[in-house]
Amino acid sequence: MSLQPREEPLLELLARCYLMTAKQIRERIYPDVDSKVSRRRLNEVLTKERYLSRYPKKTNDPRPAVYYLADRGVEHLTKRLDNDAYLAKPTTLNCRADHIAHTVEVGQILLAIEESFAAQDSVRLAACFHEFEPVNPRDNPADQRRMYTEFNQRPRHVCMPDAGFLIQRGLSQVVYFLEHESGRGTGYKDMARRKWKGYATLYDQAGHRGLFPATTWDGFLVLVVCPEDRWRDRFATQMARVLKEKHRQDLLPIWRSVSFSDMLSGRFLTDPVVRRLDKSDLNPLVDTNTPLPRQA
Repeated sequence: MSLQPREEPLLELLARCYLMTAKQIRERIYPDVDSKVSRRRLNEVLTKERYLSRYPKKTNDPRPAVYYLADRGVEHLTKRLDNDAYLAKPTTLNCRADHIAHTVEVGQILLAIEESFAAQDSVRLAACFHEFEPVNPRDNPADQRRMYTEFNQRPRHVCMPDAGFLIQRGLSQVVYFLEHESGRGTGYKDMARRKWKGYATLYDQAGHRGLFPATTWDGFLVLVVCPEDRWRDRFATQMARVLKEKHRQDLLPIWRSVSFSDMLSGRFLTDPVVRRLDKSDLNPLVDTNTPLPRQA
């Protein structure tokens, strides 16, 4: 059974964000279709024909279902769009079951980032990757790199962003790493203590250049997406305190925090809703009146 025209964009959405819930798919792909019909298309056509995979696999499982690309879906995209980079898109569930909700929300954020940049023309989104896909998809599998850098095994010392993206204006290209905190299992104090060191080491080693070689800046920025505004502000205060305790005040300018709702609405790009550690006032993510940082 063939795909319906409206289902072609679904494969592209999943290639960009990795996981989507049945509710999200209905809202974007089947807004005018009865929910029983859309469930039947998802469970009895798209998954059985191996365009998509479903978790949990059993349709009578009470847990909310999520969907991701299967082998035939990747092959279909590769052929239709004539782009073999799609062959590197993940076709397995790579996150733990208790991290599915987090991974779905990261996917929502990435779609919001792509759609917000596409809606304006002052700054271009040059690249965007989630943590489970390679940043160099056309290289041999053994040489592919993901959003993960290990500095030491024992004791374990790593940097694991949830995603990363590269923005461009003129000749300047700057890397942002994304961290999403839902607030379900951790607090802002714990998050600041856990995350500062990995990014400090990545910064010191200019490790972002291995992930985004097109960048024109030796540094990078970290955007932390928080549950709400108060969490955003408290995290910024706590991370500033940690960096000062560790004598790494030089890293204060690289950190940003913003609320989840401001990310999904697209306000983060143009409105003063992003907190910086080195400034007292709120700012847009990208100040269109200030040049992006660039090496001399």
